[in-house]
Amino acid sequence: MLNVLLKKTVFVCVVLMIIPSYQITANEALVNNGDSIIEAQASSSVEILDSINIDDSADVVADSIVAVDSMFVIADTTANPLTSEKKNYSYLTAKRDFYKILYAGVPMVMTGLVAGLTDNNIRSFRNEYATRYNYKYDDYIQYSPAAAMLLMKSLGVPSRSSWSRMLVSDAFAVALMAGTTNLIKETTLKLRPDGSNRRSFPSGHTATAFLCATMLHKEYGHISPWISIGGYAVATTTGVSRILNNKHWVSDVLVGGGIGILSAEIGYFLADLIFKDKGINHFELPQKYGRWHNPSFVGLYLGYSFSGTKYTSPENAEVSMGMGVSAGLEGAYFFNPYIGVGGRFALTHLPIEINGEVFSK
Repeated sequence: MLNVLLKKTVFVCVVLMIIPSYQITANEALVNNGDSIIEAQASSSVEILDSINIDDSADVVADSIVAVDSMFVIADTTANPLTSEKKNYSYLTAKRDFYKILYAGVPMVMTGLVAGLTDNNIRSFRNEYATRYNYKYDDYIQYSPAAAMLLMKSLGVPSRSSWSRMLVSDAFAVALMAGTTNLIKETTLKLRPDGSNRRSFPSGHTATAFLCATMLHKEYGHISPWISIGGYAVATTTGVSRILNNKHWVSDVLVGGGIGILSAEIGYFLADLIFKDKGINHFELPQKYGRWHNPSFVGLYLGYSFSGTKYTSPENAEVSMGMGVSAGLEGAYFFNPYIGVGGRFALTHLPIEINGEVFSK
């Protein structure tokens, strides 16, 4: 009995002495050749078992070695997460990003299709406040996010993709956007608000602007969210300008913006499948926000307004408010998760009905 106890005590001491040297050997093997780590661990396990030669402790030794092996693999993977992510990048793209590319574009297209049912109401909103609006800057600023992306790339600012991968992604995106937009224009033949031609739906300017903004976001959004905000602010300005210039209905702009976003997302998705882990410099990791994150925000909104007010004038006329349009800018800055300041600026257009007749410019 004393002999067996002495053997087990010696076994524990031997294992404790072997673990540090085994860790160094395993880590060196992982650095030199990550693929051969399992073979190095297996051979080390056999050597340990042979040197101890305790029959009734063989299972304990094997369990200890497996536990040590698992600890080494987890520690080294955590220390170098890019290696693991890069190895599985094509899988992550196909499995996760395919659904993510639909998050913004599809709702925008669907909203545009619904808004098409009341295009005239929104046009009356434009005619009320911007009758003489006629500026051509939207012909140029639609390309500015892409110009900013190329300039930053030329100056050596670290981007998501290499030159070849970025250009292939953008080529796919441009081809999809141009083909889809022109095909729909030639199919629907929708008359522009100003009556100039029948190529109104969807807005090509807006599709181009949101395409370029999404490309800028994909390449440089990881540096600062303000880069993405700036790109999409320019794209939004382009779309609003097309409405104010009386060149497009609001449905044209919303659907065009959705097509631009979807084209860029699909273009990058296809390039990711082709290049896999080649030429990728930055990985899009999902962001997690805790309860202490400051929820500051800024946004534009466009919606419908309805007033149920009805009254009879002194002249016995029945006066009521019809369904109209509201548009505005809102935002807030939070100093901490609970306290902040914010504001909203909004315009609302409600047509007046007198004895059933609508009075609106």
